[in-house]
Amino acid sequence: MNGEFSYHSGASFTVSFMTSNRNLPNPSGVRFKGWFSLLSLTGIWVFLSVQLWFGPSNVIALKELQRDIQLIKLANTQLHQRNHMLLEEILELRHGLDAIEERARHELGLIAQDEVFVWLVPKN
Repeated sequence: MNGEFSYHSGASFTVSFMTSNRNLPNPSGVRFKGWFSLLSLTGIWVFLSVQLWFGPSNVIALKELQRDIQLIKLANTQLHQRNHMLLEEILELRHGLDAIEERARHELGLIAQDEVFVWLVPKN
């Protein structure tokens, strides 16, 4: 790059450079690289978008998994409540004879020694 610099005293100064044409880039090459870059980025964007929406771990599958997680959490909560009730019943059966007697009366039809059993049959 050949250059020439000149300075004039006073209010203005002039700078001028002389360059040869062989050092300048080819304008058509710049356009080609620009279009190639644009097409490359567009292709990458399309590929990633397709993967996001239709790939193996897409947005729709994510929503379904989140719904499944909520259903499983609800089922777990219900099972925890049932387990708590069963644990209370087990503790009652271990420590209280009243619970055992009540269960025997209800499930097995137990009648104590000084009790009278009365069975009412409805008329049909």
